[in-house]
Amino acid sequence: MNMKLLKILVLFLSASALLSCSDKDSNAVRPDTMELWPSAECDGEAPLDKFCLGVKAGVQDFYVRTGVSDFKAFWQDAAPLPWAEVTSCEQVSGDVWKVSLAYDDRAAYPLYTRRVGTLSVVKPESALGVFLPVYQGAYERTGSRFDELVYGSEDPYVTAGETEISTWTTQLKNLGFTSAPVAPDTLSRCYGKNGMVKLGDEEGHRGCICTPYDEGFRSDSLLMVCFDALAWKSEDGSVKDQGKFVVDVLDGGVIRDLAAEGGTSLVLDAPYLGESGHFMVFIAATETNPLTTRTRIRITSGTPDGTGNARLYVDNISVVRIIDGFDEDFFIANGGSGRDKIYSDK
Repeated sequence: MNMKLLKILVLFLSASALLSCSDKDSNAVRPDTMELWPSAECDGEAPLDKFCLGVKAGVQDFYVRTGVSDFKAFWQDAAPLPWAEVTSCEQVSGDVWKVSLAYDDRAAYPLYTRRVGTLSVVKPESALGVFLPVYQGAYERTGSRFDELVYGSEDPYVTAGETEISTWTTQLKNLGFTSAPVAPDTLSRCYGKNGMVKLGDEEGHRGCICTPYDEGFRSDSLLMVCFDALAWKSEDGSVKDQGKFVVDVLDGGVIRDLAAEGGTSLVLDAPYLGESGHFMVFIAATETNPLTTRTRIRITSGTPDGTGNARLYVDNISVVRIIDGFDEDFFIANGGSGRDKIYSDK
């Protein structure tokens, strides 16, 4: 190959290399960026890619770090009426802006199941945008509000039509709730009423109900069991049943309040008919007692050493998984297991 031809080839290869670098540079990350952070310092391991709000109404501030100023911030969710809205957007430093999101209570009634929306911060003409999934509440593994139960009367003082669980329809049995006789009894005393479950009877028998099996439990480390429970009293309030009941964790897991000693049983005091009785019980997995596919939570009226009747009305059972470090820490917020203090002024 003569020198003239070699020089032409070198020039051609050089030009090709320059064109290739130019193409690569055009696809590189641009200097103008857009990130969402939980604090004005915009520091930490990484920008936000999801966020969990508390279940009580409030305002959450997010911080946008970006090289542009004329962006738009807005909220979207699938509810008939949006449960959150962007209320302000203001600059706090040269490249940091504060976006304030006001959000509603999860529900007027204690409700902890998860809902989701999206906080969008965008500048379409610059092809810039951040779309942040925002959650409220926790993921429900299993449960029921018992709206499907239409036996007898919703009046707790009318016993006609109450139906023992073994004779529920196949559809209702498919909810997955079960019961068993409470020793020394030989019969189950779990009855379906109109929109609720009654445990025990006026003859002094105790009753229980167990939550459904769920294979997802084996991948969980924390659970929260929510339910309503009210003890029986006469209409004039002069006669009252034993106002205690027991919550047991079966076949995997411990009561979080009793994790140090590995406790799996908790005795609670129920308010009486006509009062408010929403409860939260926390379940934890331990190294020696992990959650399993057979984990269930059993609610039993009365106590083994109790005397007298122990009728208990139970409704709105929900078992949700808690992701430690992401979901709201309901255990701390409620002060442990027991009556729901989060949705109460007491």
